[in-house]
Amino acid sequence: MTGVLEPEELEAFMDSAESARDGNGKYDFARQDYALQRLLPALNQLQLQFAESGKESLRTLLPTLTSISIDNTSAMRFDELRRRLPAPCNIALYNGLADGASMLMAMESELIFQMVDRYYGGFGGAVPIREKFSVTEESFSEQANELLKADIAKAWKTLLVQTPSLVQQTSDIRTIEAFGDQDSMVACRFVLDFGGGSDNVGLWLALPWTALDDFRAVSYTHLRAHETSLH
Repeated sequence: MTGVLEPEELEAFMDSAESARDGNGKYDFARQDYALQRLLPALNQLQLQFAESGKESLRTLLPTLTSISIDNTSAMRFDELRRRLPAPCNIALYNGLADGASMLMAMESELIFQMVDRYYGGFGGAVPIREKFSVTEESFSEQANELLKADIAKAWKTLLVQTPSLVQQTSDIRTIEAFGDQDSMVACRFVLDFGGGSDNVGLWLALPWTALDDFRAVSYTHLRAHETSLH
C-alpha cells in the first residue's frame, strides 16, 4: 500500500462528494449511497491500509489472528449504526478530525468474547450472551483500543488534522453524545479471521459524512500537485 490515490480515484471522489449535496448545500442522504459507491475505490485504499496495519498490531496480543478484511462500507444515520451495535460492545471515540469531529471504532461483543478467550489459550468458543463485559474483557478492550490508535493515525492521515487521541471508551453506544441520531455516517465493518474461516466477528470504523469534505479538499491538492509534476 502506497497511501497515494490515483488521479481518476480522486476525480471520482470529488465529483461524487459534490453530487451528494442538495440545492441548499446540505447532504441529501438519499444520494449518499450512490455517492459512496463511487468513492469506494479511494476509501477502500484507506480501509485496507488500516486492516493490514491493525492485523499486525493485534497479533501482538493474538498471534492466531490471520486476517482482517473489509465486510462492507455503507452510509447510514447514526441511529441505524447504534441499532447494529447493541450493548455490550467496545466503543472507542477518537478525536483528530477537522472542526473537532470524532471517529468511532466499535468491536462487537462476540469479537471481544473470542479475543479474550483466545488470549487465555482458548479456541474462541461460544460465550453466553451477557449484558456487561467482565473486568478482564474491559481491560483487554482498552489495550486493543490503544494499539489500534496508531493504525488509525497511519491509515487515515489524509483526514486527520492532529494525532488522534482516545477521548471516550464505553460498552454502550447509547452513551455517545458526539453524534446526533440523524447525523449521516460512513461506516465500514471489518471481519477478523482466526484461522477457522467462519468466525465473522466484526470491528467497525465510522466517521461523519461531513469529514469527507476535508478528505476531498486534501485530495484535490494532491491531485493538482500530481498533474503539475507531469508537465
